[in-house]
Amino acid sequence: MTLYPLASVKEADFMGLCEALWDWEICDQCKNNKLCETATCSWSRPKILQPFFDFYKNVAIWSMPGIPGSENHAVKNHQDLFGIIRFIRENPDLPRALLTAQYFAPPRYPHKPAAVEQQKAFNVAIQIMDMVDCSMEGQSSDEVESGSGPTFWSGDKTHHEFMEAAFPVNDHPRLREIRSKVKRQLNATQLKKVVGIEFEGTSDLKSHLKYDQYTRVLEIFHHMTFLREYLLATRDASPAFNGTRREPIPRQLALETHDSLRILFPLAHDSGKILQSLASRDGFDFDYPDYGRMEYRREDEKDISYRYWGTRLLALYDELQEPTPRGISQWVQARTKKRHFMILTIAGIIFAVLTLAIGIFQAWVSYQAWKHPVSTGAY
Repeated sequence: MTLYPLASVKEADFMGLCEALWDWEICDQCKNNKLCETATCSWSRPKILQPFFDFYKNVAIWSMPGIPGSENHAVKNHQDLFGIIRFIRENPDLPRALLTAQYFAPPRYPHKPAAVEQQKAFNVAIQIMDMVDCSMEGQSSDEVESGSGPTFWSGDKTHHEFMEAAFPVNDHPRLREIRSKVKRQLNATQLKKVVGIEFEGTSDLKSHLKYDQYTRVLEIFHHMTFLREYLLATRDASPAFNGTRREPIPRQLALETHDSLRILFPLAHDSGKILQSLASRDGFDFDYPDYGRMEYRREDEKDISYRYWGTRLLALYDELQEPTPRGISQWVQARTKKRHFMILTIAGIIFAVLTLAIGIFQAWVSYQAWKHPVSTGAY
């Protein structure tokens, strides 16, 4: 068994990937590398998915076994990985421990792989299907504080619960009040011009819109075609599944991610040039200029609120209104401006305390002078 069983990726593997993720219907002609004659064949649009395919290849190539040298691998080929993805999609309400126990049981696996092999295989599957860096091990305190590191999926939690914990929902009344201002002002051009922000692509959905005030780097989840294919695949999901089986990623989360990119990079704006530069220079996947198309939406999804990314959007908007200063002089100036009233208040309190202390001291001196008068002798 090779050390890197997924290093070789063929076109048939990409077909299997799309079938596992989005239930693509691919005709036999395409599967046999013949001329496609089926109008409804999904394999008519693989070129726009090339950035996502590159991401898959990069993840697959480095997916070496958890125990090098072991012959009993959990994932021996791409089809094994696709099987795990399907199994998680079909069982959203089973805890991770039960998922792994059932999946790696006979007859599918006559010889059960080691626990570390099982968990690593599931982590890779989640990284592909949810675009989230996942781990079964706990995070360090530094990782939790900074929001870095893989997202923890414990054995007693279902996939649905894992996603709920990874992406908490919050209500943002303030964002609703200033929504028009945010959409009008919060764009890439203004962020670069006023704040000096640089954009960095990320393939971890959890890092989307994460901003570092010290480096002035804004992380952007840039796999637009992945989001659009996911939204297309789940647009007509049957109500019988209650929005869970076919929606491993909440549609609201996918829509917010997609639309937040449209806020930052509006097509009819100079920000579009920045988008084109990022796409050509850094490999950002925006399917430009077609990323604004609407066929992926349901009828009730024309206008959405931002329950997942509202906090980060507001933080960016606030940064745009009052950028974090860089130099020491700017820092002092900003703090002086921000806390001018507080400083005056503190100064007033200090002055009052000093005045009171002086008054007390003068009273004490007067009291001592009265209590111990100084006698003057006669000459």
